[in-house]
Amino acid sequence: MNKGTVIEIRGSVVHFSFDVSLPKIHSLVYVKKEEERIYFEVINQLSDTHAQGIALQSTDGISRGMIAIDTGEEIKVPVGKEILGRIFNVFGDTIDEKESLENLPRRTIHPPFLPMNRHSAKK
Repeated sequence: MNKGTVIEIRGSVVHFSFDVSLPKIHSLVYVKKEEERIYFEVINQLSDTHAQGIALQSTDGISRGMIAIDTGEEIKVPVGKEILGRIFNVFGDTIDEKESLENLPRRTIHPPFLPMNRHSAKK
């Protein structure tokens, strides 16, 4: 488990310091506030030890010195026909008070860039 520290908070933008290894861009980092986890997505690597994240929830109650945990994962959401017409939060959890879709396959919201074949473009 890769642990770091919150070193600066500016609204929804938070800076972290990691001694062992820096989280990858798009990695989820969380800070535990009481029984709740506040998640951030890494959006920038500022140096060999500092990363910048954007909050995916309110940063109320987050302070400098709090422990940050790098999950090593990206945001993943469910995929498939079952999601049509459903309402989700940013983490892919259903919020429409219907059945949970926990068993569906999930994919990252940041798929790898695939260059378009110039012959496949419609003319």
